[in-house]
Amino acid sequence: MRLLFLVVLAALAYRPVLSDTQLLQDRELGSSSTTDPLQYYRKSWHSSVLLLETLYIDGGDFWYVSEDGSAVAYPYNSTYSLDLSTSWSPKDVPLNKIDKGNSPVLNRPNLWPAPDGNSFYSFNGDVSKAGYNKTTDPPSTPQLWQFRPDGKHNGTWSLAGTASSLIQVGAARSTFGNGSAYILGGTTNWRTTRLYGNHTTYTGTGNGIISYSMNNQTWQNQSMAGAAPTGWLYEGELHWVDNLGGSGLVVALGGVTAAGQTLVPFDYVSFFNPITGKWRNQSTTGAIPSPRRRACSVGVPGDNGTYEIFLHGGSIIPAASYFRTVLQADIDLDQVWVLSLPSFIWYKSNYQPTDARCLHTCHVPGNPPRRQMVAVGGIPPDLEYSLQPRDLWPQGLGIFDLTEMQWRDNYDANADAYATPRMVKDGIAKEGMYPKEWDSPEVAEWLTGKSLADTVGTTSSPRSSSGTGNSSSGTGDSSSGTGGSKKGAIAGGVVAGVVGAGVLLAGLKMALRKRKQRLHQNALHSKNGYEKPELEAASAPPGSTQTGALQRANNNHAELNNDPLAASNNRPVYEM
Repeated sequence: MRLLFLVVLAALAYRPVLSDTQLLQDRELGSSSTTDPLQYYRKSWHSSVLLLETLYIDGGDFWYVSEDGSAVAYPYNSTYSLDLSTSWSPKDVPLNKIDKGNSPVLNRPNLWPAPDGNSFYSFNGDVSKAGYNKTTDPPSTPQLWQFRPDGKHNGTWSLAGTASSLIQVGAARSTFGNGSAYILGGTTNWRTTRLYGNHTTYTGTGNGIISYSMNNQTWQNQSMAGAAPTGWLYEGELHWVDNLGGSGLVVALGGVTAAGQTLVPFDYVSFFNPITGKWRNQSTTGAIPSPRRRACSVGVPGDNGTYEIFLHGGSIIPAASYFRTVLQADIDLDQVWVLSLPSFIWYKSNYQPTDARCLHTCHVPGNPPRRQMVAVGGIPPDLEYSLQPRDLWPQGLGIFDLTEMQWRDNYDANADAYATPRMVKDGIAKEGMYPKEWDSPEVAEWLTGKSLADTVGTTSSPRSSSGTGNSSSGTGDSSSGTGGSKKGAIAGGVVAGVVGAGVLLAGLKMALRKRKQRLHQNALHSKNGYEKPELEAASAPPGSTQTGALQRANNNHAELNNDPLAASNNRPVYEM
């Protein structure tokens, strides 16, 4: 009976995709409900991008209060702009509506600015299922769209090209730097690609790490096996860091890997070097956040050559229910954490969490960046589909002071430039600029611009990655501020004698017991704890080069052999 009820409820909330000849019914366009603060209820599944002093919001679903007082959801069929050049209060700041023209209406498209800052691009995304709208099929070929502002908070969309060698995905994260955009992973289903036809119960992997050169207008699809040997990685965080001694690195952290929706812990981060095409990992310490997906994060260059990544919100797996049951773990997701590079230490904000959310976006305006982060939208992390409470943020806008690590009521266009938080400065003064152990000499060189030998006195030797014990060991207790590092020391001698063996056995039992407790805490509701890939110890799985539209990691699942795409393309796909 419970399963039947959930199926009926899902059917009421969503409609299936119809033929692409049936245009999206424009219920929202021309209505004042999306810009009236009194009618606003919630927004989510959107994306946003910052151009100079204007924030653009595109895609996603919008909930508003209808005439009978109920909350109604429809896709965002317009692009919106928010002026950040003047100060405002979230409850009355105007949102400007912009016609999308012929550009597709999609959830969570990947958005990034052009190198000159005068336009932005949109790629990927999945067709919305919200409300009772008629929807189109996804594009037959992945399309790249470009938006050009007119200088008056409006503008026009135009088709900039296609990418026939790739497959359109959803749930991928993107970043940009050195004239290129980078898109990592994602998932495929009947709302991202027509290849699935009417098979609405299957979800498959996306591409590898995609780069698009905006200067040459060329695409490249490279392997992400170093970050995700399973071939699955989505709904994590992605950043571009270019102020730490090298020419620029892509930083990936968190999210989901494997078909079973296993969360990636935050006790390590993955680096991709676009020049060498290599992935490398580095362990983190400190107040390590619990694993999550669908968070928002911003990266800001800090004082004295540091780089800080701020993380807020997110969701644990799976979504708890169609009915809201607020768990303390969900409430704690309202905290803001900051990871300082290159020390790789996590720090946690100090305030009482109350309003956790996921599927929101956040940005830091200003050049140089100001100290305020603007967050947009989101829904409760424990309730994904319906019956959601009204957003506590007016118009879904939240303001966070990055330097003071506190939420604010209003946006200040004249706020001071960002300064590294005091707790981070104190931590660096105490623990040092660099980690006590590097996971590999390459990471040390990438982030310091020096060879490992040149950092003697500030770091120790790299830890071995050939053993089997060098896996993740975060504490799971974010409030302690002393998260575990993956020591994995290799015994250099032979343990002899009964006493020595007894001590070793007792220590092993204790370590295993602690590891079991840690995995239970860190994985939360995951099927099993996910551990950092040991890149030097294992080769990439067969088929994971990911150079073609349908080449994926060769992780076939016996129970999925009837999938329409898995058998012919060796794609890891699972049935929902």
